[in-house]
Amino acid sequence: MTGKRRFHRVKCATEIVLKSDTGAYQGRLENISPDGALVMLQGSAIALVKTGDKCTLAVYPGNGEVPLQFMAEVVHSGFSMAGIKFLAMDADTKNRLRMLMDRVTSEPEKCGKKPGLTGG
Repeated sequence: MTGKRRFHRVKCATEIVLKSDTGAYQGRLENISPDGALVMLQGSAIALVKTGDKCTLAVYPGNGEVPLQFMAEVVHSGFSMAGIKFLAMDADTKNRLRMLMDRVTSEPEKCGKKPGLTGG
């Protein structure tokens, strides 16, 4: 799976809500990149989330900040986890995502860059 990734992923355990046609599901963000995220859903919600489902992912960064909202697609699911690909986000969300990743990573130089690359 890592061969398809274009960006470095950052571990980030914060609350999320995944909304799809089948409902709204609470969970926890496991990791995030500029292109997508891995989330853990609570309870049996993963059984209702299918690969290919279009959804909205709300990431709650904490400290009273407004949640980041992403139009997204489920690219894989199983064992209470779902891989999410971001389809669209506005410029403000993109900037806030970068700031979140910079804040929680121990490797800020890798955020927003393709694996193995350095510089801008």
